[in-house]
Amino acid sequence: MSSHFSLQADVTNIPQGALSLLGALTPILRALSADNVSPLAVVQLEAIGRYFPMSGPLAKQVPDALTRSRSIKLERLQTTVGWMAGDTTSALAQTAGGQAAALLTLGLVEMFCRNSTGHLLFELSMKILPIDQCLASMAQLSDLAEIVSNKLEPLAFGHHHAVHLTRIRETYLYLNIEMPRSTSSTLLDRLTVESMVGLLDAVQQALRGESFMVYIEGFKGLGGIIAILMGLCPNDILLLVENGIIFEGKRRSIVISVLHERETTFTVEEIIRDDRSSSALPVFFRDDGFPANASRISPYDHISMKIQHCLADMVDQIFVAVTFRSTRDVVVSFVKLIAAIVCSFTGSDFGPNSRFPRGGLRSLLGPHTQERIRDKLALLYGTEPAMDNLDPISAYNSFRQSVNDLVPESACLCSQCCRMHSWAAAPEDRDTCPILSIWGALRHLVGYSVLLSFVDTDLETLRIIQHPRVKMGPHLCQQLIRRTFSESNDSPQKDCGPSYTDEYSILDLHNDLCQLFGSIPSNAGDGHNTLGTSSGAVSIFPSTLETISFNQPRIVLYRVLDGQFCDRHNYYKALIEDARNSPRPTAEISVLHPRNTISPSRLGAHSHVTLSVRPYHNSLAVRTMVGVQDKIINLSFHTLQLAYMNTSIASPCNHDHSLSVNLLDTDFVITTGLGAPLASMGRISMVLTHGSPEAQFLAGVPDVQALFQGRSCLECMIREAKDAGYWLLIQS
Repeated sequence: MSSHFSLQADVTNIPQGALSLLGALTPILRALSADNVSPLAVVQLEAIGRYFPMSGPLAKQVPDALTRSRSIKLERLQTTVGWMAGDTTSALAQTAGGQAAALLTLGLVEMFCRNSTGHLLFELSMKILPIDQCLASMAQLSDLAEIVSNKLEPLAFGHHHAVHLTRIRETYLYLNIEMPRSTSSTLLDRLTVESMVGLLDAVQQALRGESFMVYIEGFKGLGGIIAILMGLCPNDILLLVENGIIFEGKRRSIVISVLHERETTFTVEEIIRDDRSSSALPVFFRDDGFPANASRISPYDHISMKIQHCLADMVDQIFVAVTFRSTRDVVVSFVKLIAAIVCSFTGSDFGPNSRFPRGGLRSLLGPHTQERIRDKLALLYGTEPAMDNLDPISAYNSFRQSVNDLVPESACLCSQCCRMHSWAAAPEDRDTCPILSIWGALRHLVGYSVLLSFVDTDLETLRIIQHPRVKMGPHLCQQLIRRTFSESNDSPQKDCGPSYTDEYSILDLHNDLCQLFGSIPSNAGDGHNTLGTSSGAVSIFPSTLETISFNQPRIVLYRVLDGQFCDRHNYYKALIEDARNSPRPTAEISVLHPRNTISPSRLGAHSHVTLSVRPYHNSLAVRTMVGVQDKIINLSFHTLQLAYMNTSIASPCNHDHSLSVNLLDTDFVITTGLGAPLASMGRISMVLTHGSPEAQFLAGVPDVQALFQGRSCLECMIREAKDAGYWLLIQS
């Protein structure tokens, strides 16, 4: 009974009008719930920002980036990709403290990671905020930090970081100062959370009053520190390299002196009249294993770059651990190698069961593959590859020589790099030799370069994931080494015993593209296919979801848009579908009569197609319904997309494409429709989809070698199918 009265007492202590207050707060609570963040974390982050007055070009971009709410509607899906107005970041944009906190958070997330940033903000709060303002947990601050950094991705903090890294590197080249690799490799080291908290505490004291100055001296770890502080408050910074001024703000609240022969130290100096009293801060660094980690491109989990020349900047960052010299020659030979791989590798290079079309990547990138890959590489690397003599082995040998010319022999710790093919080695989690680590990172950049050739976007900023899970780069490099050894009649096992990945499938290509920008996985559980994903900053999906069509000429494209999938109420991290759709039956008889004559026809096409979506956990589930004759069938869009990518295009001929074809063997080739496109009993089927690009896309069947008519006549297409082993023919 006593517990009953206690409960009643608690209820009566709720302030009168509380529900009315909640009702008044509904708009902001709705926005916060869409982002799934704690309101108390937002309040605490804004309070932190009040201690860090910001300045500079990045600061001017913050308000617009936080409040943007542009979205693009996907008409067929009746859903949008973009940002909802009045979301969490819009609330932060309303105050100077919120804006400063957002910019600081962006730098911390990119230099550390979301979880470490939550830990850091929690500890920083305990140092600088009153205890009654420390309201949120580390997990809540981590979640909020990720949301804020996603919204601010257009600021391209990684590009800002690369600019300052290049300035330091070029200064040392100008001064002709050589330093041991053990020193140069430490510029990108990261402080521990505790040391970073101490530094930021000192910085906020210097920014808020004229009686304090922070003096930072040394070399190790200053790459990230300079990027964060020059992004947050450049007007308060004096930056020196070997005692020479390379940047001077309006004030000297923070002095950063880069000296390669000094240990890194931070001191807070209190200015009392003409005297100064200083206290040194403890400095500790994280043991991240970079660059001694073959799976990483840089020490950071992800980094946002201006898309123009972004991969050239990443090459610079890869090599900075061993040399400050220019990477220009390496970049020139690297883009030549990538172009040669794309233009020369065929479907067989991806494995017998890969389901790649016979032309390999060229078949997927369209008839103007050379122009497309040339333009894309020029955008990403700032240098246009020469498209003559696209022999991958010759290009590889030239690239290997350019790397050897750039990297000093003293950087090798294994005594094997000069005589071995590093791409033949199976990458280890931690390679002790930095040269092997460089080759491991370059392997992933090969994959990035090829995958970005399939990306269609008008965004100016690109997120590069530093722990890539994509398979494209390792597979292409291993196949390249296999070709190299095959030509020289050598065996790769003589070098280091690699573990080859013989298969890279069309499904692998789709999955690589979906996770290219750091997608957040669906939590819908097993039994679902993934059509598109969101990283929280951008979303990627096949262009066929916008326009269901077998394009002529066929070019496989994946759209990348700013923002997340949303339905005007909530954000979603993926487009998925039920993987348990039943396959279509096989056709027993021909749909055309008489059977011995086949003409271009739409008899096998559909009446309508409907795409619908519904919320399912943190994803939107897609349903594809197609009307065929008097039936409605459910198809897997995921399967249709893979079949579309798998389809080869018939060789063009000079005959009249509208002519009929008379069959001698009517039992071996039959005509079919979308209800049952594939023939039974090992016969060739021709799907009657003439003049309907939508029906041509819907005709695809999983794991079946298909041939699209294109600019061939029906007779030549049938002859080619018999010679090459195609079982499904699609009329154009």
